[in-house]
Amino acid sequence: MTINKLFASRNGSLPKQEIRVLPSVAGQKQAFIAIAWDLDDTALGNEKGDLTSNFLREALDLDPVEFFERNKNLKNCNPAFLYMHNMIQESQAREKAGKKPITRQMMEDYGHRAPLLPGVIDLLPRLSEYVNEISKGLVKVEHYAISSGIHSLIKNIPIIEHFKQFWSSHFMFDQEGRIEYPQLPLSYPDKVPCLFMIEKGFVSDEHKDNMPNYVNQKVHQKRIPFSDMVVIGDGYTDIPMFCTVESYGGTAIGVYSPHKPEGEKRAVERFLSTGRVSHVLKADYRLGGATYETLTGEILSPLAKKIMLREGLTLQGLKSAPVSAEQLSLSFG
Repeated sequence: MTINKLFASRNGSLPKQEIRVLPSVAGQKQAFIAIAWDLDDTALGNEKGDLTSNFLREALDLDPVEFFERNKNLKNCNPAFLYMHNMIQESQAREKAGKKPITRQMMEDYGHRAPLLPGVIDLLPRLSEYVNEISKGLVKVEHYAISSGIHSLIKNIPIIEHFKQFWSSHFMFDQEGRIEYPQLPLSYPDKVPCLFMIEKGFVSDEHKDNMPNYVNQKVHQKRIPFSDMVVIGDGYTDIPMFCTVESYGGTAIGVYSPHKPEGEKRAVERFLSTGRVSHVLKADYRLGGATYETLTGEILSPLAKKIMLREGLTLQGLKSAPVSAEQLSLSFG
């Protein structure tokens, strides 16, 4: 995607949709919706903070507020790189003081205890089943996680099985498993290439582990266009993802943790007033609540129907004539 295309799309001229050949399952054509989740304070968290903050407090006996203030005066520093650097310094100091250093195993063990925001435990399969039911299996939801959090903490969280793939920040470890170097800090624009990987269908572990080799490859058929993506996040590190999907007709949702102060809600609401997101919701996903009803009734249901109309999919699984962009505009206002 070029800068010119990005700005052209923001000025009301959407990029031309490439012709796509949809996969066929049991004789029926299928299309896909991708929901890309940030994790900390979007899906993970409690009254004590996000996953990383809970790990610092409970596993390391640190004050998260004090920890995240360390080296904050450094300029032009990726925030993910900075907190990973601080963790390495903390680990080395702990070892010199005769305490256990921070290791891969320590983080992986803690991941099982990751705090979940209300309703998250069964939210992802519920959303997938909802779209599956209203589309009679013609549109499938795939969940992805794109987080600045640490891979070793995230890989064992209770909901990890519901993600088709996840991208996160990686440490390099020494032979004893101690954290040694920030191998891959993922933050701000670093998250956007993950969306291109989803768009192109490069979502296997092989693709993920070799992302620089795949993300720039040209493909003739986009598996999931940006217009069929929903990005859900809570903070400034998600803004590049928000702007990317919104520019191409997708949906960006800003959420605020029910455990955070009112100021956090106002910060997310500014994303709405400045056009970064199209919805602001409370990160309370319990069945029957306002957020769940908005996700299903106002976002996923119209999106699934729009995809079916555009691709010419009928509830009988038959292929009818696809609908042009102009007709879609008329059909859906």
